[in-house]
Amino acid sequence: MSNVFWAASPDEDVEDVRYPRPWWVTVVVGLDLLLLLLIIPAGMLSLFPFAFLIYIYLAQILVWMSPILVIPNLMAFGWGFRRKRAGVAALTALGVAFTAVSFVVVLLWQAPLVILGLNLG
Repeated sequence: MSNVFWAASPDEDVEDVRYPRPWWVTVVVGLDLLLLLLIIPAGMLSLFPFAFLIYIYLAQILVWMSPILVIPNLMAFGWGFRRKRAGVAALTALGVAFTAVSFVVVLLWQAPLVILGLNLG
């Protein structure tokens, strides 16, 4: 396992790996952690018939603010991938995945797609 992508190679400058995190990456990662703390319990509650509506409502909120979530997450993913920050890259990829799953849930529920106030369906 010595050739893992995130491991620093001997010829690589170690200072680049310890590059300080910008404030906007910290905000995006904090938002992703908040989403994680909201979606996991809602996903567990969705096993019960009427509690599934809570997850549908949360998915509609995520679809509504999807451009606000996806664009900064992709930028933070690029920063984390270049700087070899596995935690940042994983959380931002998870944030994009949550948004994609929310689109699927809203489409399967046949609710209207509303993105930033624009009704798409």
